[in-house]
Amino acid sequence: MGLFDLELFKKAWGRFPTGVSVISSVEANDMIHGVTANGIMSVSLNPLLVLISLAHTSKSFKIISLDSKYGINILNDNQQNIASYYATKSENKLDNKTDWFKLSKTGVPLLRKCLSSMSCEVVQAYKAGDHTLFLGKVNEIYVNEGEPLLYYNKEFNKLI
Repeated sequence: MGLFDLELFKKAWGRFPTGVSVISSVEANDMIHGVTANGIMSVSLNPLLVLISLAHTSKSFKIISLDSKYGINILNDNQQNIASYYATKSENKLDNKTDWFKLSKTGVPLLRKCLSSMSCEVVQAYKAGDHTLFLGKVNEIYVNEGEPLLYYNKEFNKLI
């Protein structure tokens, strides 16, 4: 695929509005790590299964490959600052935002005050090109009221 095709592919998917999430995990040094993502989906109701997609070059991929646990945190429309923070490269972050999180019973960091958060345990991993799809069994779920943060055409948006 040429550069033109890659840019066209990105532009085409940029036309698909999505919710915004932060995938959270814990590094070996117990530091909380997060990455802003919209490549998430519900897979099954029985058992409760969800899916995330991570690039092989991402730090999150390395952490979750080793730890086999992650959190999905669906952001509300007041959490654009959190989405922006976790969309930047790790080396550009000045501090760890541990006060934004609570720990699940299994030690997965979950964002406080987001629309919903789920603690997940990897049950399967599927290599798909330059990404891996991590299928996770949901162990804990928390839900709050609010409106979603949306992403469309390379910009954060709100409903109406």
